[in-house]
Amino acid sequence: MIVHILFAFVRLWTGPSQEDAEACIRLGQEKYQKADYDGAIAAFGRGIELDPKNKRCYHGRGLAKSKKRDLRGAVEDYRKAIELDPNWAEAYVDEGLAYFGLKSYRDAIGDFSQALELDPKLAAAYCYRGRARTELRDYEKAIHDLTRALEIDPKMIEAWLARAWARYLQDDNDGAVADCTKAVELDGKNPDALLLRGKARYYQGKYKDAIADMDRVLELDLRCVDAWYHRGLARMAGDEYADAIADFTKAIELDSKHNRAYRWRAEAKYFANDYDGAIADGERAKGLSEEDGHTYRIVGLAKLAKKDYPGAFEEFQLGVIIDPKNKYLWCDYGYFHLRLGEYSRAIGKYGKAIALDSRYVWAYSGRADALRLAGDSKGALADCARAIELNPDFKRAYWVQGLTLYDSQDWNTASRVFLKIGALDAKDDYARLRLFLIRARSGERESAAAELRKYLAGRQSKEEGDWFGLLGSFALGERSEADLFKAAATGDRKTPDEKKCEAYFYAATLRFVSGDREGAMGLFQKCLDTKVDHFDEYHSAKAEIAAQRK
Repeated sequence: MIVHILFAFVRLWTGPSQEDAEACIRLGQEKYQKADYDGAIAAFGRGIELDPKNKRCYHGRGLAKSKKRDLRGAVEDYRKAIELDPNWAEAYVDEGLAYFGLKSYRDAIGDFSQALELDPKLAAAYCYRGRARTELRDYEKAIHDLTRALEIDPKMIEAWLARAWARYLQDDNDGAVADCTKAVELDGKNPDALLLRGKARYYQGKYKDAIADMDRVLELDLRCVDAWYHRGLARMAGDEYADAIADFTKAIELDSKHNRAYRWRAEAKYFANDYDGAIADGERAKGLSEEDGHTYRIVGLAKLAKKDYPGAFEEFQLGVIIDPKNKYLWCDYGYFHLRLGEYSRAIGKYGKAIALDSRYVWAYSGRADALRLAGDSKGALADCARAIELNPDFKRAYWVQGLTLYDSQDWNTASRVFLKIGALDAKDDYARLRLFLIRARSGERESAAAELRKYLAGRQSKEEGDWFGLLGSFALGERSEADLFKAAATGDRKTPDEKKCEAYFYAATLRFVSGDREGAMGLFQKCLDTKVDHFDEYHSAKAEIAAQRK
């Protein structure tokens, strides 16, 4: 008995014990499971003191250090564990994850590759190597690795999400949606899968589906800034400006330095005709990030709408200096010159946008508009044709094409173009009215009136006063010129001058159709006297006067 007690006493004081190290491992694991990472580090550290060659102690301490974000310390411990057992595949994976957290992606790939040499069926190693390759923009190899991970473990949600992310970054939104959908099938409450699917659906142009995904994310986490922000983007795309503003506002409440939320809220306010609000948000966005040319673009457009032409010019000029490769900025800079009647400068700016992206249809349609107004109908039609070739459903190009043909009085071709616009957008009021005018001038007023009457009967306007409804009734002879001009004197969504511009143009055209050429010319001139030169009716009136003077 005395000898046994003495032996135990000597063990306590004289050196390492495998049994004591194992006790430290058990204690460390217990602490780790309870998220007491400091306690786990201490326990595993004690185990190392007792048994310096115990790989599990180093590995366990590395795991705890990783949780504490001491990634360099974790790498040191994982490296020691690997030195003690060079064939330990899981240790290579964990060291690779630490390197991944340190953004040392090539080192991470090396570790994951070593793990796979030791165990070719280690799905986690394929998954994380794929993620590291995604960070290095080696998307093809990343997708290959992630596909291999899923072949080994089809229920590995992280691999589905990682492959979805790699595909999303390659603009493969269809593939991203498919992978996210699989992840959602495995876990219907996975916010990352729903969020990424919503983003991909936004870029697919499926805005309602994107909003539905963001709704589900917000049901799970009302503090998800990204969900508020991207739902705002989807609502913007659907012209739901008030709702978009509300979503961007919520994102800003959660993250007061979210410059993109300020920038997009500025754009939403611009389209909602809140130009002062757009400028204020734009200035706030610029204060957070001066490198974003889009912000200068929106502030410039808002100042243009307020007729602050020097201020708008300064915004566009600064914008292209800061962000010279921003095609959207150059395109709207062209629109600025277009609004000022500086057509040659507008053509040049649109040309800059096209030089940056030869497939940018908005730049072609903008340049076509400038060429049309500069009197170059042939050039305008060529640019419209190019835009339509690139996007056969691009309504704006058809609209400029139709106006060019209308102002050239090519009624047959113009009629076909406005019919196409109606097919693309069955609710385009003004395309219907132009088509009525074309057919009336072609001697088909009675049949044109029947079609317009049918369209108006099926139209449901939510606009108070329904200005277009009044224009339509006037065109059908159901309202008098006096009624039309009286209604034009009051503003709503359009200013009185804007409404007068339209009223004089349509009244003049119908007088012309009725044979009252002198009365028509007088009203066309009144249309020009409104100086509403940003309306198509103004320029069509100008073309009518020029045609009659030939």
